Amino acid sequence: MALTKAGETLTDWTEVAAQGIVLSGEIVLSSNYSTGLAIELALNSTTPHDGTEATIQVSSSTTGEGDWHDLLSIILASGTAATEALGASEPAAETVIAVASTTGFVTNGALLFVEDNVIADSELVRQSDYTTDTSITILAGLENAHDTSDALWNVAVSRVFAIPPEWLRARVVINNDYDSGASTIVYRVKAAKITGV
Repeated sequence: MALTKAGETLTDWTEVAAQGIVLSGEIVLSSNYSTGLAIELALNSTTPHDGTEATIQVSSSTTGEGDWHDLLSIILASGTAATEALGASEPAAETVIAVASTTGFVTNGALLFVEDNVIADSELVRQSDYTTDTSITILAGLENAHDTSDALWNVAVSRVFAIPPEWLRARVVINNDYDSGASTIVYRVKAAKITGV
């Protein structure tokens, strides 16, 4: 018998200001046999950054704000980001992205953030190669089309966490005030769940 699985977006790509603290959307766990959360986060300024604190909270109540508990905290995306505007309009499924400079983009295997002018169309990609000051090759094709108003950033992370099944709700606190001189960031939280066996 196959398991019944589903995905859910708690918060789509959202920018958080330097020193900003925000809550993701929350997920109700009571109908799930198991749940995992994916936290994706990237820098979108060149300000040196000591990291953003992401705290997964779980609740023992189905409603209200009085019963949230910290499950775990992790510091994400420390560093100083390099950025590069796209050198040409790129269609969805493209794997070779034109750029004028590859400075800061010479680490094959790195996770990159493609910041779209429409923030919800942004995405994470994995670099697989580059041609100096010409292009960056990614491992799988772009999900969305992007143009020359969009940019690549080289400090990005994606982490997955299992939520213990006894809890009733979950959410994520994004604390971009962990570093007093912080960069702006963008983040997204998604969930995967088993709802039937």
